[in-house]
Amino acid sequence: ITPEFKQNADDQFVVGDARSYLKTTKSVYDVIVVDAYTDFKAIPAHLLTREFMQSILDRLSSNGYAVLNVVANPTFQDAYSLR
Repeated sequence: ITPEFKQNADDQFVVGDARSYLKTTKSVYDVIVVDAYTDFKAIPAHLLTREFMQSILDRLSSNGYAVLNVVANPTFQDAYSLR
């Protein structure tokens, strides 16, 4: 985490199963960071579902940000990134 990002964060970090946590918490966050690679090129499939993405959206404040570490073309210009 960069110093600029960290100075504006409240330092509440949750380490654990993101899907389970988001299903059970009622808290709302300004930033949710998902960095869940199992190796250098794969994210667990259960973290790529519409349901999981919706759970992130449901836990974000109205001006919140979701930061996801994904292997994809940032402009979604290829079949892999679109899928």
